[in-house]
Amino acid sequence: MARIALSRTRFVISLNLMVISVMRRGILIAGGTGSRLGPLTQVSNKHFLPVFDKPMIFYSLSLLMLAKVNEIALVCRGEDLSNFQNLLGDGGDLGMRINYHVQDENLGIPDAILKAKDARCDSRMVVLGDTFLSGGFLMQILQNRASKYGRASIFSQPVRDPHRFGVAQFSPVDGQFKSVIEKPKATDSNSAVIGVYMFPEDIFDRCALAKVSDRGETEISDVINSYAFDGLVDHQGFGRGYAWRDMGTCDALFDASMWVKTSQEMQSLPLALLPEISFNNGWIGGSDVYSLSEDPRFNSHAAYLRQIIT
Repeated sequence: MARIALSRTRFVISLNLMVISVMRRGILIAGGTGSRLGPLTQVSNKHFLPVFDKPMIFYSLSLLMLAKVNEIALVCRGEDLSNFQNLLGDGGDLGMRINYHVQDENLGIPDAILKAKDARCDSRMVVLGDTFLSGGFLMQILQNRASKYGRASIFSQPVRDPHRFGVAQFSPVDGQFKSVIEKPKATDSNSAVIGVYMFPEDIFDRCALAKVSDRGETEISDVINSYAFDGLVDHQGFGRGYAWRDMGTCDALFDASMWVKTSQEMQSLPLALLPEISFNNGWIGGSDVYSLSEDPRFNSHAAYLRQIIT
């Protein structure tokens, strides 16, 4: 009996270690003042603004979840911390772990990444909280890129106004990715870099070397370019069939809302429904989904959640 008990203990310990080892870690950056969305952001953080039937932060969080990232460091302003915690908790009900880090000064994306630094370093996915991305084989692409260790991955989509974004530059010889230029006044490329990145284990070291630019903050383009200099960047372009918006302006916020409304009405399939993604990932079971269907956060899709488990 003692041997059986010992074997069971070893099995449970091994199982727990296995579960911990396969957890993918990511960073969700939800800081800033959202000044471009004023006066909507006068009394509310932009990440809580509605994008049709869900708060903005659900859409960026869902990108991490689609990549099967289930341990997330959320970086936000100190004054917004309690609201994020009230909305998302520790992630346990979704089969995840969410911990929180504060960035009160707007010193750029590399600084926000450093705020999430901890003792455990592995490949990390970084998503900006105002990023909307939908369509096609998105889940497969994100999971594939997230599984590549030792290299950085960036994503882009053609835009009409590249001067507003970081823009990917390509070699005129072979079309391979060369670098990122931040908000160029003139460029031959119209491929705006999307706020979704994959980085290797040395991301914190590279962010620590980033210098403050003329805009008064560190630039993620400098970090990407350091990987490009070492030949360690993979680029994925999104074209037809994909929708991307940097939801930092009223026009982009409206466009994203209309995309969600139209897509859900035509397909009867909700976008960024967090319990469904967790269920499909195997992080939670049917009884958990049923409980979440009664959660006020998912009221508008309660019937759908009950349907997918029956």
